[in-house]
Amino acid sequence: MMTAPQKHISCPVCGGESKFAYKHPDLEIWRCTQCGHAHTALTSIRKEEDYSADYYDEEHKNWFENPHTALFQWICDNIPQDAKRVIDIGCGRGDFLRYLQKVRPDLELVGLDLSPNEPSPGITYIQADVMDMDFEHRYDVVVSLAAVEHMENPLAFAQRLKTICSENGSIVVMTVNESGLLYRSARIARAVGVPLLFNRLYSAHHLNHFSVKSLNRLLREAGTEVTKTHHHNSPLAAVDLPRSLAPVRIPVLAILAIFFALGTLTSMCLSQTVIARPKS
Repeated sequence: MMTAPQKHISCPVCGGESKFAYKHPDLEIWRCTQCGHAHTALTSIRKEEDYSADYYDEEHKNWFENPHTALFQWICDNIPQDAKRVIDIGCGRGDFLRYLQKVRPDLELVGLDLSPNEPSPGITYIQADVMDMDFEHRYDVVVSLAAVEHMENPLAFAQRLKTICSENGSIVVMTVNESGLLYRSARIARAVGVPLLFNRLYSAHHLNHFSVKSLNRLLREAGTEVTKTHHHNSPLAAVDLPRSLAPVRIPVLAILAIFFALGTLTSMCLSQTVIARPKS
């Protein structure tokens, strides 16, 4: 007996009704009718992302070998001078923490990730799931870079960030920007029969595709208030392309450079980073 196709599912951001939006070769993308958030229908995924060693060493090699130091500096500039403890949730290989250690050696630094990290002087690494971890302290700054888009339940994740943030602390969240120029262009190109960019951006690598509106809604639903937004692009050297595009990497990056420049001019960049504060 065949199961009837889903007609609607709940939005993982606001709980509203989501409806089918796009068919991807490996999944389905649905969009919330209330907050506009685009997300993957979890039951439609053919192959889930594998966070093995190859995730760092092969599939996203350029991303991890070319840290976004300009973004790191922007975050550093927004850390209060009286802050004492900073935690990076989903710290990866610890690039941000090592950068922060150089410019703010006065801070107590903690990195948490599902993958292990080599011990580093001045930085405490914890291998754990943030949703299961019991924390001894609250932190003055809670940072999460390129993690929330991977979460099956992004609202629970954002609420968790709030619970480990001190009452007068700040939460820094970086993610994609589905309302940006590159995403918009990908949807237009798909509509006219050129789906390559769409298929890349909406792959199972990300379960959520936040617009500026839906990210703000997520953090508001989690009990925080966004106080500052930074629109930015990734370093071109950090862009990971499918192996099939390796022979044309240079011209593809040249086209992306144009999109990145236009996105900067229009504040419609590929990525967004926000600073939020817990509401009492």
